[in-house]
Order: sequence, then structure tokens, then C-alpha cells
Amino acid sequence: MVRRRLLSTTLLTLAAASGLQAQMQGAASESCRQAIALVRRSLDASAGTLARARSLEIRERTVGYSYYEQLTFEGDGERSLAEDWTYLSFADGTYVRDNWFEAPGRFFDARTIIAGGHGWDVDFVAETFRARGATDLGSQRRALRRWPRFLLEEALQRRESLRTLGLREGGELEGVVFVDADGRQLTLLLDAKTGRLVAYQTLGIHPVEGDVVDETAFLDYRDFGGVTLPARRLRRINGNAVSEATLASARVDTAVEPEKLSPPRTFTELPAPATQPPFRLTEIAPRTYLVENVGQGGNNVLVVELARFLFVMEAPEEVPFADNTTRVIELLAARFPDKPIRYAAVSHYHIDHAGGVGRFAALGATIVVTPAAASFVRHAANPDPARWVLSPTPPPRTEPRVEVVPRGKPWRLADETNEVVLYDVGPYAHAAEELIAHLPRAGIVFEADLLIGGNEQRLPPARPSAGDLIAKIRQLDLPVRTIVGVHGKARGLDEVLESLERSKRMLERRRARGQRLPQVDEP
Repeated sequence: MVRRRLLSTTLLTLAAASGLQAQMQGAASESCRQAIALVRRSLDASAGTLARARSLEIRERTVGYSYYEQLTFEGDGERSLAEDWTYLSFADGTYVRDNWFEAPGRFFDARTIIAGGHGWDVDFVAETFRARGATDLGSQRRALRRWPRFLLEEALQRRESLRTLGLREGGELEGVVFVDADGRQLTLLLDAKTGRLVAYQTLGIHPVEGDVVDETAFLDYRDFGGVTLPARRLRRINGNAVSEATLASARVDTAVEPEKLSPPRTFTELPAPATQPPFRLTEIAPRTYLVENVGQGGNNVLVVELARFLFVMEAPEEVPFADNTTRVIELLAARFPDKPIRYAAVSHYHIDHAGGVGRFAALGATIVVTPAAASFVRHAANPDPARWVLSPTPPPRTEPRVEVVPRGKPWRLADETNEVVLYDVGPYAHAAEELIAHLPRAGIVFEADLLIGGNEQRLPPARPSAGDLIAKIRQLDLPVRTIVGVHGKARGLDEVLESLERSKRMLERRRARGQRLPQVDEP
């Protein structure tokens, strides 16, 4: 019942968007004044005594049902677990967040620190840290939206953009909209009787599904030691649950342990991350290239040049839709004007790997995939125009040519100039089916999400799935000197093996210290 009510309200919000533009002419408008009053009332009703607290300490547990990168909200989405401890001082802005995350095949144990004008990101798995570029609470705005007080205060800080949408759903909800510092419109839904914040919503563009409603609902408000907070938080995208958080405990007016305000002295400091360069084409072997730095994740796209055409692997997109694949196509057309993209493969059907595959299909390229991904490719290549209202460039509708790599058999493309062979190495923890590319003449394997080596000078302790990759390479008896990942720089095979050994030693140290261990297979 709640889901149906919230989603129908969003449709009204979308219809009112053009009217919002006209209303924003004057900050002193009646709509703005009403919205400010509603948010102030909600702040008192939703936060209560928390609005007068000096600090807040919260523990919560979040179960994820799928990831944002699932192309549709069906299929082989993973189940993940995250546990958070967060401390925030309202007096001086000190912020500490401990985050434990695990999913099949990988885990993270991290801490974010903002204190005394300094900030660090600490990695307890790799035993490293690096200074943060942003050392103010504004950099944690999206994380703080997990709790009503901070979202409502953010709305008041953006009061010049606040507007009321009036009563909705037969008078049960009050709608308020504002534009955040990033230019994104947020809709707040308030209980008309109690004033409490019921949910907030944003509108986005998914590279396959088109317009999507991302909604976070605040449920079951309770008293936690004199502080009223929602005991549950449910996030849905187009009505499909993607995560559910449960509040374990909350305390106010506590102090944080001094040792949590700086990185451990024995950890290694890493340099600040370099600014991501624009797309670039880099030759990694004769007639074999990477399009690097594709999208916000800095993904790599493999390009194999043959005598008369190109083979390309991966079509990374993101939310919101950035149409990265069109930029890749334009770059390759400029570099290889006489060689069309004849074949395009994707490793697996998550949007940071296959979100732009419809663009390659529109070129007439044959799309090479695993069996389960074939239906996805047809779906991605035939977007529904009615669901692409927000995007000025929806993908063209195409009946794709699809070629399936059968389980247990290689798919080979070769001529006198080059050769590439695809293998399905699934199932493993992250995906039921997964293609890797082997370039026999160069001794290279191109893979996705098994290694995730990053761009640090030294490869961090490898995740367990890297061990799965090495086992598959050995099982297939592939001659390999170098492993190139979609996420990260090229790594020598010896470096990957050494990283797996360090990962085993890291787990042994955590076990000896009594530190938490993941409920996943070790490498």
C-alpha cells in the first residue's frame, strides 16, 4: 500500500516539474513560505529531541537485495550485508563512520574520518589510508540522508528552491520539493497528520530502463533512548526493493574514542587519487588497445583490431545515464575510419559492463554474450520510448544480431593479423555467467570483476574471486603473462599470485587478532 501511494505521488511530481521552473522566480513566493513551514514542522516531528542533541551515535544493519548495476531488477542479483557505526558531533562537525560490507566473493572494512579540519579514508583490509580532498560534512550529504533530520536540514539550507506540491493521496501526504547543491530535484513526502517525513524521491535515467524513481521510505518511527528515529529504511527503484536497513541502536550526547579520530599509525599512507583523465586509446599489444577512463568508474573497454574490422568488449554505462558508449564509438571511428565494429561482447549483464550494448547493436554489430544475457541484449536494444521522457538521447530501437557463447566451448575470432578467444568462466560469486577474453598472441586475459585491481602502484590484497580467475586460467591451460581488468590497470600474473598470498596472510592476521572475517570463501 505504501509503495503504490508513493509512486503515484511521484508521477504528480514529474508532471509538476515544468511548473516548478516558473515558480522558482521568487524565493518569497507563497509556495516557498508554505514549504519552509512544512519542513520546519516536519523537522520537529521527525527529529524531536535529536534537534537539540550535541552528538548522535547510530548502529544499523543493511541487507541489499540487488545492486544499482543490475540491468533490470530481475536476474542473478547478489544479496549483500552492510553494518555501519556512525558518530556525528553537532558541536564541531566531527564525523566517523565504520562500514563493514560483504557479498559473495568480496568484503570491505573501512572507516571515514572527518575531524579538526582533516579527513581520511581508512582501509582495514589493505591496511592503508589516504587523505580526503573534502573535509566538511557537506561531502557526506548523501550518507546523512539516511536519517530524517539531516535531509530536512538540507532542504532548509536550500530554502530558495523549496516549493510545496500541496496535499496528495486524498490528503494523507504533503508534498515538498527542493533542488540540492548538485542540481538534483528531491521530493519530500510528509505525513499530513503527524508531519513526519515518510519518504524522499529522486528521478534518474537508467541506461536500459529509462526514467526511474529512486525512493527511500522511513518506516516504523520509534523511541531510541529518548530520540525518535525510523526503525527501518527501505530503498526502492521503480518499486523494486534494493535494500532494507534496520536501526540497531541510537544514542545521543556521547563521546567518540580518540583513537578513531586518526588513521592507525602502522597503516601505509597512499597518495591522493589523480584526477581522472578523459577517454584515451592506449595500445597494450600489437593491434590490441584499451579505451581507458570510460565513465565515472574509469572503466576499460577492450578493442581488438583485425584486418577488416574491430572487435570490442564491454559497453559501460552508469546512473544517471551518460551515454559513454556513444563516445567510445566516436573515438574508434576517428582512429579507425575504415574499420567498422563488427563484433561487440560483454562480460556479464550489469550496467557498468553492458549498459550501452544497444548502441553497438544499432551499428549492426553482432553482440556476443552468454546464454542468459541474450534476452537482456534484446531488451536493451528495444527501449520503450514512453519510459524515456527525461533523456534527450534514448538509445535507438534495434533488432540485435546475437551470438551466444555456449557453456564449456570457446568462441574464437581470428585472421592473419590478430586473434581473440572468449570463454564463459561462470558460475562464480558475482555472476552466474561471465565471459573473459584471451589474446593468445599477446599472452593477455581481459576480465571483469574477478580481480578489480584498481590503479594503485601496488595491487591490494586480492579478493577471493581473483583466486577463481587463476583457477579457471589453469583449468583452461591458457598461456597468460598479463591480466587486464575492466576496473584497474594491467597486472602481471606473478603480481596477482603474490596479491593472493598477501590476502591469505591478511585473513590469518585478522583471525589471530579476533577481527571480523567475511562469511565467504577464502582465496
